[in-house]
Amino acid sequence: MPVALVAIGYMLRKRRNAHANAVIAVGGAMFALAYMAQQKAAPAAQQPPAPAGSDTAAPIAALQGQTTGFWYQAPDGRFLRLPNIVRRVSVANA
Repeated sequence: MPVALVAIGYMLRKRRNAHANAVIAVGGAMFALAYMAQQKAAPAAQQPPAPAGSDTAAPIAALQGQTTGFWYQAPDGRFLRLPNIVRRVSVANA
C-alpha cells in the first residue's frame, strides 16, 4: 500500500498535480510506520517461549526446593533472595 501511494504520487507529479507531494508524503510516512512496526515485532518473535509448568510471574518460582529465606526488593527493582539467619545474641554479649 505505501509503495502504491508513492507510485501514484510520482505519476501525479509527472502530470504536475498540486496534491502529488502530499500523496508521496503519506506513502512515505506509511512506509516508515510499517518498517518500525516490523522492527519491533522481530525481537518479540525471536524470544524463546517459557518452559511449560514454571511460574514466571513470581520470584518465588526461583526457589526450586529451598524453603528457607525471604525475598527482598532492592531499590533498583531487582528481587534478591536472602537467607534466614537466626542468631540469638544475649544482651550481655551485645
